[in-house]
Amino acid sequence: MNKSFYEKTSPENANINSKRIINFINRLEKEEVDMHSILIMRGNKLICEAYYNPFNSNTLHRMFSVTKSVVSMAIGALAEDGVIDLDASITKYFPEYEPEDGFYPYLIETTIRDMLSMTTPHNGTTFDKRSKNNWTESYFTKKPTHRPGTIFSYDTSASHVMAALVEKLTGLSLLDYLRTKGLSKVGFSNESYCISDGCGVSQGGSGMMAYPKDLLLLAKLAIDYGKIDNIQILPEKYLREATSYKVANFVKGSFLAEMQGYGYQFWMTKNNGFMMYGMAGQLALCFPDKDLILVTTADTTDRKGGVQQIIDAFFDEVYSYIDEENEFDKDSYLKLCEISDNCSLKPLKNNISVELDKTYEFFDDNSLEITNVRIITSVSGGKIILDNTYGSQIIKFGFNSFLDGNFSHYDCPYIASGCWTDKNTLVVKANLIGECIGKVIMQFSFKKDGAVTIFSRKTEEILFGEYSGFAQSN
Repeated sequence: MNKSFYEKTSPENANINSKRIINFINRLEKEEVDMHSILIMRGNKLICEAYYNPFNSNTLHRMFSVTKSVVSMAIGALAEDGVIDLDASITKYFPEYEPEDGFYPYLIETTIRDMLSMTTPHNGTTFDKRSKNNWTESYFTKKPTHRPGTIFSYDTSASHVMAALVEKLTGLSLLDYLRTKGLSKVGFSNESYCISDGCGVSQGGSGMMAYPKDLLLLAKLAIDYGKIDNIQILPEKYLREATSYKVANFVKGSFLAEMQGYGYQFWMTKNNGFMMYGMAGQLALCFPDKDLILVTTADTTDRKGGVQQIIDAFFDEVYSYIDEENEFDKDSYLKLCEISDNCSLKPLKNNISVELDKTYEFFDDNSLEITNVRIITSVSGGKIILDNTYGSQIIKFGFNSFLDGNFSHYDCPYIASGCWTDKNTLVVKANLIGECIGKVIMQFSFKKDGAVTIFSRKTEEILFGEYSGFAQSN
């Protein structure tokens, strides 16, 4: 990161009391929200930087739908250069997907501007995220449900098509194109990338892997309308438009934070703000009136309303007290530094010790498709060795600590902990790390007759379906 981009300093130097940020961090911990990072910036002052072990500043993180805002930035740059017309039909740029009997009329009416504001003619995403088929083509071949430019309907396929448009017209990947526009000059990492669909197109709706400070830089670009270090990287006029209210989403929103309005791939917030918003707590909240940015990465996949908890905590504990009268409190600042330097994910709490080493066979028709499981526990931890549809998998876990491992079928790292809720019930939770965000949570209920019943659920969006369901041993 370009050091001239920010100055790391105490909150008081940005007229925010250190105690307020301590309260924010403590509240999220008390509410057991799984945070991965928290960064707070005011002006060019970075006043909080916390990473939750095993995540750190050099951990690439899945940003999910934050990617949509990045696509918007690229589209704005193309429009500024005269390469595309925001009011032209999207079908103009993809004639190769025209069916023999022509495009649907509502698709012909659909402009790039409609796609940016999520007022597309589709009532949802047109492709199956599990599919290796052409995601871009699906947008043009699936029958529309309503007229474009009318109703907000969250459509990830629209974002994906716009990413495909960027890559088709520039011959570069989405992020590489933005790097050529100047992101590299101001410190956007070379390591960041986008996961691709089955046809090699960047997943414009959810695929960006980046560092938290990359997201902070993008947020800074957005709040300052394309300028960093007095360098105009992206078009000011477009970003002012993109980050302003364009369409109502009150009816479609799932919770309060999703009901404040929508711009061009940016969400509106309370207090005249806007945000880049990705599933499970990937956030960049921007408040131009206060020159204030909050960036978080997290995993709220197992917590209904978890994103709202993060936002509410920030409004209640920090935003509401901005510019209050305060003097530098060295003790509070040192305490904040100590907390920030020692954040970590919390393992399950275990207070019971049961030693076990037993193998169980299972009925053929169980929904987890398990054939047999060996369960080993000791004072410090244990492991689950199970054979399922995809072969053999070992899940190692600690008691009051994490053990790391890898889900071999998906090549997905994890950290796992376990606990005995009583002497006959074992719970194991594996936190996924990397391109997958979510959890695999398994409960083993041991019966007096020597049998075991397993209930398992996964919170990852697409994969790990074999870890959802029940299994009963013979």
